[in-house]
Amino acid sequence: MTVSEDVANQFVSFVKARTFATTFVAVDAEREIMEEGVTRWNLGFDEARGILLRLGNDNQLVFQSEIERVVGDMLSEAVGKKDSVSRDQFERAANLYRALALNALSPEQARKHVKRMMVGKSWRPRRRNLIAATKWYREIEV
Repeated sequence: MTVSEDVANQFVSFVKARTFATTFVAVDAEREIMEEGVTRWNLGFDEARGILLRLGNDNQLVFQSEIERVVGDMLSEAVGKKDSVSRDQFERAANLYRALALNALSPEQARKHVKRMMVGKSWRPRRRNLIAATKWYREIEV
């Protein structure tokens, strides 16, 4: 299905209005924008996604879904045999998350997002030795 230029321009204006005050687009907001594109403007999913990504690239918008894909891939590589992530790997992942979000998130917010990702994948924090605790991980509120 091809999209008329008028419909595409209306959707572009809608997306710009929804993302006007931010550079970080959370998954829920991204989903709502996509639903509007498909239902209100009768765009195909791929067309709406393409417009959204193009606008993101043009206007320096970052999408949580894309950040989590990249950070998730990084953590998948770092996970050991026991499905655990070291504190250093966790901090690197949180720093990458924040950098990819163009510093729109605080370090604490980035850690929360990474912890949510780990919980979702059933990954645990790795202990340094038998005595070393994972208090640093438990203190991050989700």
